[in-house]
Amino acid sequence: MGGGVGNNTCGAHSVIYGKTLDHIKELEVILSDGTQTHFMPLEARELESKLSGTGLESDIYRGVRRLAQENAASIEARYPNIMRRVSGYNLDEFLTDAPFNMAKMVVGSEGTLCVVTEVKINLVPRPTMTALSVVHFQDIFGASEAVKDILEHGPSSIEIMDSNVLERFRASTGLGSNMAFIEGSPGAILVVEFLRRI
Repeated sequence: MGGGVGNNTCGAHSVIYGKTLDHIKELEVILSDGTQTHFMPLEARELESKLSGTGLESDIYRGVRRLAQENAASIEARYPNIMRRVSGYNLDEFLTDAPFNMAKMVVGSEGTLCVVTEVKINLVPRPTMTALSVVHFQDIFGASEAVKDILEHGPSSIEIMDSNVLERFRASTGLGSNMAFIEGSPGAILVVEFLRRI
């Protein structure tokens, strides 16, 4: 979990589940002065208490809030609105009406802000059924162009493989015999998964 928190990991199913940031609830951390503290969603009264306090933890709350407020226009204009934005400090998380949660700042910070000792995350139920489709294309450009249309059907995962990857699989002693699902010699394929919960 520590690595996932540190770099805001997201995997093949991020299309539906998002990234680590979307599932973090609380963090137990050690700050640079050795202070152990608990980051979690704070309601307005709790946040005001943190902001008016003394010590490094309160300094951090004031600093993050000030950074977000003073740079709101730049943050909104420059933070890319993409599904898998995993790098950089998540200052945009502090421009919403959601409860102030300093854990959101730590996720993706790659260990630069504190040491994480405990993580509380949201869990999601496993799907009861999955289906896989392998879509063949003449080239990687056609495969790339098809992604937008495929996303409209709500897949749980999309992976692209070009002819170079497919050729390496075929040449592999352990994998070559498992490629019966590939028809001919496509320039690229999209492996598209759909899931369902009953």
